[in-house]
Amino acid sequence: MEPNVPVFGRRSGEAIKKTRECAYAIVINRDGLVAGTRDGDHIHLPGGGVDFPETPIEAIHREVREELACKVNIGERIGQALQYIELEDGHAAHYATFYAAELGESIHSTAEHELIWVEPESFTHEHHTWAARKQLLSLSTRIPAIAVAAQPQ
Repeated sequence: MEPNVPVFGRRSGEAIKKTRECAYAIVINRDGLVAGTRDGDHIHLPGGGVDFPETPIEAIHREVREELACKVNIGERIGQALQYIELEDGHAAHYATFYAAELGESIHSTAEHELIWVEPESFTHEHHTWAARKQLLSLSTRIPAIAVAAQPQ
């Protein structure tokens, strides 16, 4: 985990029952909406837990394949965040790394979740909203290079 990561949620005084390293893809469409997965009443970024001995990037490839039945092209690392989550039997800490990404070709498999396009505020967890906003801000501040025709003098 990098130093000074943003922290979301509240940690109670009790011990953390579960810690989990996670990795997520931030996919933005042409309308400025973010790819999400619907799981019942919850909306998450594509991605999830990193299983040993995976790297975060390997986890995103596996999770997107399982969740959305497609490949993913992963770009630059956006950042990391910590989210405390209240569980029925205590609290969990999710240490998440976020990457810019594009969805690739479909694979012959059944998707575990529905792909939906949402505003960043639609996500269930605050760290997902933070990462999506950070990527949208990054995209909005980039100035594309354009060719300028030479002006006759």
